[in-house]
Amino acid sequence: MKPKLNKHISPDDFISHYWLKRELLNFCRKRSIPQQGSKQELTKRIEQFLITGTIKTTHKAPQKSSGFDLNHLTRNTRITHDMKLGTHLRVFFMKEIGPQFHFNKTIREFIKHQQGKTLGDAIAAWYQNAKKPKKLTSIEPQFEYNRHIRDYFKKHPGTKLSDAILEWKKNKKMKR
Repeated sequence: MKPKLNKHISPDDFISHYWLKRELLNFCRKRSIPQQGSKQELTKRIEQFLITGTIKTTHKAPQKSSGFDLNHLTRNTRITHDMKLGTHLRVFFMKEIGPQFHFNKTIREFIKHQQGKTLGDAIAAWYQNAKKPKKLTSIEPQFEYNRHIRDYFKKHPGTKLSDAILEWKKNKKMKR
């Protein structure tokens, strides 16, 4: 049975159970632990708090905004450090590429690591990747549900998605 997530939970019990991000955020909020970041970052912060009883804070210098206008994106728009994958970029790419566009790993990594390049360069990279034969890509650690579904179908070929989801819900309540 899953224990309550509170300041008295042991670090081992905490790590060995599945927690929803909202549960982690709620725990952080009640203890003034920084709430930004991925589920993995929150988990590490909470684990450190449970082990040491202290909150490790990091001070990042604020980054200047790029000042690009999300409503007027063009192929010549430069990619900046603070460009986020959101609705405006999705609409732009779907207009430029078509309904087959989706944020795949290539485009996510391009936007994240190619500051100074243009959205036109990102479109070219997307098309170049689309021509490559499809291979099974790795699923980032924060996408636990997606990894479970892929692993389930690998272990149980020919089963239904509803079976995989049922197994996910069952495992989520148990220890890992």
